[in-house]
Amino acid sequence: MNYDIRKNTLEECLEHWSNPQDHNLAENYNGPQCKQRSKYLVSIFKKYKIPKNNILEIGCNCCRNLNKLHDHKYKNLTGIEISKKAIEKQKEFFPKLKVTLINNTIEDCILKFKDNQFETTFTMAVLQHIHIDSNWIFEHIARITNKNIILIEEPVRNYKKIFESYGFTLIDKRNCNKIEGLVKYKCFIFKKG
Repeated sequence: MNYDIRKNTLEECLEHWSNPQDHNLAENYNGPQCKQRSKYLVSIFKKYKIPKNNILEIGCNCCRNLNKLHDHKYKNLTGIEISKKAIEKQKEFFPKLKVTLINNTIEDCILKFKDNQFETTFTMAVLQHIHIDSNWIFEHIARITNKNIILIEEPVRNYKKIFESYGFTLIDKRNCNKIEGLVKYKCFIFKKG
């Protein structure tokens, strides 16, 4: 089922990602093209000197990005993932990965996090799928993040306006058009203050 974040219901959106189909299956998130995306993410973390501790990924799927960060000595990693099947694939693909995984919707768990709980919060191709009824989560992403927000997303929302209204400054915005599978994407790097 294809869905539209403005036309379909929030429940249809959550169901779609709880039980993904076709190219959104967790097995497809660990191929060579996707691994290139994780390498790109690490290059962004290094370029902007992102602290190597206390990082949250929203929509971590099978934890490919978190595993790549772990390989580069990042620690205290947390991931939120709605799909139980993706969490199960993490155990198969990356059995040695030490990460805190939360199998739930962002809507259900973000209110439980403390203010400034994470040094860095990041997403890759996730926020573009958040239903418009859940736009309230952006305030909480800012609330729980102490220093850095990194988004690799299709620019379907004005992320600059959103996060600057919550005290973050956009320090860079980069095209991802040289990364396979991210041609339409932009990378937004925000710092608090």
